[in-house]
Amino acid sequence: MRIVQVILAFYPCQIWGGPPHIVDVLGKELQERGHDVRILTTNILDYQTRMSDRSFIGQWDGLPVTYLKARWFGRSRSSIGFIVAPDLWRFRHCFRQADVVHIHGYRHFLYVGASIFTQLYRKPFIFQAHGTMTTEFGRQALKKAFDRTMGRLTARRVSRAIALTKAEIGDYERLGIPDSAVVKIPNLIRPDLPVPWPDRSVFRARYGIGAQEKMILFLSRLQARKGLDLLITAVANLGDPGVRLVVVGPDHGFRARAEQLSDELGMVGSVIFTGPLYGQEKFEAYSAADLYALTSVGGEGLPVAVVEACYAGTPVLLTDSIEISQLVDGRVGLATAVDVNAIQEALATMLNDPERLQYFSQQTESFIKKYFDPETILDRIEECYRSAVGDS
Repeated sequence: MRIVQVILAFYPCQIWGGPPHIVDVLGKELQERGHDVRILTTNILDYQTRMSDRSFIGQWDGLPVTYLKARWFGRSRSSIGFIVAPDLWRFRHCFRQADVVHIHGYRHFLYVGASIFTQLYRKPFIFQAHGTMTTEFGRQALKKAFDRTMGRLTARRVSRAIALTKAEIGDYERLGIPDSAVVKIPNLIRPDLPVPWPDRSVFRARYGIGAQEKMILFLSRLQARKGLDLLITAVANLGDPGVRLVVVGPDHGFRARAEQLSDELGMVGSVIFTGPLYGQEKFEAYSAADLYALTSVGGEGLPVAVVEACYAGTPVLLTDSIEISQLVDGRVGLATAVDVNAIQEALATMLNDPERLQYFSQQTESFIKKYFDPETILDRIEECYRSAVGDS
C-alpha cells in the first residue's frame, strides 16, 4: 500500500512529545513490511526556528518526508496558537497517489487540509487524535466552535478512527464518528534503546545525585496539565532530604511556575531541572531513577514515556487520570488519585519499600510483551488500513 502519514511536526523537531516518535516507528515498521510510506508535515524545528524558509522534500532515517513551510500565529503560554502551511495545495498529489491517508492530531491546519484532499480524491482517511480532543486547557471557546463546525464536517469522512482510551472513544462518538469506524489500538512504541545499557551512576554523577539518594524522574512536557506542581508539593511534603526530583522536558509555559514553587517550598537543590533530553541522555535518566512519576491532572491515554520507563526497567507512579494507570497499578507500579496527599502517600509507599520497587522492575519486561508487543499492534494497524481501503 501507498500510505501517507500526516502530522503537524516531525523529526528532527522534538518539542511536542510522543506523536513524532510514534509516526517514526510506525513508518519504519510499515516500510519493513513492504509498504510505500511518506510523511507529510511542517518545517517547524522548535518554537523559534524553521528548518528552511521554504517547503522541501527530504528524508528522516530512511523515511521520505515532505516538510511544508509553516507560518505560526498567536502562540501563548496556554496555547500553541495557529500554524498554517499555505503550500499544502502544491503537494496535493501526495493524497491523489495514496491508497490510504493516516492523519495524526486534531484541530490543526494539516488535519483540515488533508481531510479535504482525501474527500476530493476519495481516499480512505484514518484519524488518530493522540489525546488532543480535550477542551479543558487553552482557548476552550475556539476549540468547541471548531468541533461544532469543521470537526463534525470532517467526521463524516473518517474511514477509521484509532482510539487509545475509553474517553477518546467517547470523544469520537460526540464528534459524530460511528461506533463501527472506531478501533482501540495502543500506540506503536519501539524505543531506540542504547547499547550497552547506561550505568545507573552516569546520570547521577552528572547532576550531583548521590548513589544512596532516592531519585524520582518526571519526564514530560512542562505544561499545567501534566501536574508537575502536585508532584513537587508531594515531594516537599515527604520531608525526606535524601529524595531528589529530576524534571526533564521542554518548557511549554510552566517551567517558571515550577521553579518558583520549588523555591517557595524550600526545595532548592532537591528539584533539578535539566531541560529536554533525548537519545542516550534520556535513557541515562531512566536508568538512574528509582521510579518514574507522571501526575497529570488532565485525561491522558498512553504517554510514550511510561512505556519507555518500562523498557528501562523503571517502576512507575501515575495518577488515575491517565488511562494506562489501570494496567500499571500493581503490575509495574502504582496508580493514585489526582491529589497531593494521595501522591505523597504513594511516593512514600514505593520509596520506602525496596523489595516492592524491585518486584515492579522485574515485571516490566513481561508487561511490555503482554500489552505492547510491537508486532501485534502493527498487525492490527495494517488490518485497520486494509479494511478502510476495502470499504472505499
